[in-house]
Amino acid sequence: MRSPTRTTIRSRSRKMSIEWHREGLLNMKASLAREFDAMERQRVRYSSLRDSVALRERQIALAEKRGLTEFDSERLLVKRSARIS
Repeated sequence: MRSPTRTTIRSRSRKMSIEWHREGLLNMKASLAREFDAMERQRVRYSSLRDSVALRERQIALAEKRGLTEFDSERLLVKRSARIS
């Protein structure tokens, strides 16, 4: 069997209408927007986890400094809102 030549490859390709290309472009833009949203959600999750890690490191360091062998992570170094009298 003969391998296709440049001429036969060209004859197989089809020119597509501008409308077809526009529709493809809209689909690409929609995909891009979905990818951006997914990346943004991932960035928010990363930031939240990074902050949690930093807090836990500070809590452990403070507990060790105080000579504690255990602590409540929901109370140690957790900011409380100011009481209004």
